[in-house]
Amino acid sequence: MTHNNLLKKETVSVRTSLKEHKILLYIIAFIAGSLIMVLELIAGRIIAPYVGVSLYTWTSVIGIVLAGISLGNYLGGLIADQKASIQLLSRLFIFTGISCLAVLPLTYFLPQITEKLDLITQILILTIALFFIPCTLLGSISPIVMKLCITNLDQAGSTIGRISALSTIGSIITTFLTGFFLISWFGVNQILFGIASILIFLGLLLSFFFQKLDTKSAENKKSFFFTILSNICCLLLCGFIF
Repeated sequence: MTHNNLLKKETVSVRTSLKEHKILLYIIAFIAGSLIMVLELIAGRIIAPYVGVSLYTWTSVIGIVLAGISLGNYLGGLIADQKASIQLLSRLFIFTGISCLAVLPLTYFLPQITEKLDLITQILILTIALFFIPCTLLGSISPIVMKLCITNLDQAGSTIGRISALSTIGSIITTFLTGFFLISWFGVNQILFGIASILIFLGLLLSFFFQKLDTKSAENKKSFFFTILSNICCLLLCGFIF
């Protein structure tokens, strides 16, 4: 009886752990989808002082953001098949946060380099240089989350659909929030800094979560120090920018 009770307790513990694990991953998918749309909406405002607000501007922004998401989905799928993990998501969030922070200093000198080009070329170069990498990194998160969430192939379809729906719902909510409130309340630079801060903070939280899962692993300890160092570098960069 004692042995059976122990087995039941272990089974319940494993199921609870898996449920908590999935909830965390669903939240990650929701946040990633939310931030992509915020980034897309402020992208046009960031480059507007240099190229104006026109159909060309928004065509370029929408096209480049979608291209980044598409490439990110593809690369994220390839990486997920090889080494999907919470540790990987932690690093992706940190790198994405750094790439978002890099947008601000790049806007100070890139327009001067491209100002002699024709308008469409200038818009395309600015949009690609500033936003393609952050969108690609954000786009790579969902396939990794899906890979980690699928523990039963019989439920793979519903799991993928749930994650896609959560990501899309996040995008819808932040589209209205950003367009109606956030831009007028804070301005694009502050919003971009907020996006970067959220991503870096989440990367740090995920790193601690990963450490909690297995604190004895040397690889995890290495990941922990990597995360701390990355966050210190980001804080130094933030101080330099602002």
